Amino acid sequence: DGVAPRRVLFVGMNPSVASAEVSDPTCHREVMFAKDWGYSFYFKGNMLDWRATSPKDLPRDPNEACSEANIPALVAMAEQCEVVVLAFGKLHARYQGVVRQALCEIAATGKPLMCLGLNKDGSAKHPLYLRKDTRLRPFPMPVVG
Repeated sequence: DGVAPRRVLFVGMNPSVASAEVSDPTCHREVMFAKDWGYSFYFKGNMLDWRATSPKDLPRDPNEACSEANIPALVAMAEQCEVVVLAFGKLHARYQGVVRQALCEIAATGKPLMCLGLNKDGSAKHPLYLRKDTRLRPFPMPVVG
């Protein structure tokens, strides 16, 4: 219809049962947000690319939970999108190095980093249980010290 496509990337915690063919409740919720905001393309990535239905099932070793290909894939998706919505929830402290690296590399694309609110620890809220009218807001980059 002559309207330029709009693309949004959601960055969650880790893949569960969702795939390109089968959605899960989190992806379904994110797609609803994306449509409500007027986006025509939804991209999905995760801080960790280890497939597990429960965060308790993630490997303890961050290098196993996040493959070498994951952060470059997040950056490649971010480069195609107008905005990056961080929605990874509270990850265990052992993964904070991965989170910092991913945030820095995604931020280097120059795309706005947004979220649907912050948890007490400063992490981006997970979208599953948020109200439909929750507004996007800028994600404050953590100070690396």
